[in-house]
Amino acid sequence: MSMTGKLKYLLFGTIRKQLIISVAIVHAVLMALFVWDLTDRQRDLLLERQIDQAEALAKSIATSSAGWVAARDIYGLQEIITAQSRYSELLFAIIIDRDGLILAHSDTSHVGAYIRDMPTTIEPQLLSRTPKLVDAVSPIILADYDIGWVRIGLGQQNTAEQLADITRNGIIYAIFAI
Repeated sequence: MSMTGKLKYLLFGTIRKQLIISVAIVHAVLMALFVWDLTDRQRDLLLERQIDQAEALAKSIATSSAGWVAARDIYGLQEIITAQSRYSELLFAIIIDRDGLILAHSDTSHVGAYIRDMPTTIEPQLLSRTPKLVDAVSPIILADYDIGWVRIGLGQQNTAEQLADITRNGIIYAIFAI
């Protein structure tokens, strides 16, 4: 008997063996689908949470910086932006006047430069919503006049690590279940 013949007999020789193998295969496929679905749902949930954080942070900075923008207090605005460095996922935080002049930036080398691609409507917006970057912008309003913008960019490094942990644990559970 050849090697493949012995292997076929070992795996599929009796009805009992065939039943065990088929149940294990069905179980493996169902567990793989479960892990995939769980990871996909978790990715969406974490992205939505990141979007909420970016929008809330942009609105908060816009509210607290309105008086500073009106007074053109560059140092005060830079302090507000520097205080945001506690957010582990923060890629950038920018305060911009109506003309697009960067008044404060998390990377101070950009202060004094111009941004021309700001929204045309005066309302909070989400400019980017990808697994790599959530980019939110909020208008700075003082006495019903728009006087500038706050732009926040949050990365997804921690989110990607959490998803990798979920996927790894799901695979381990699936292997043990099989």
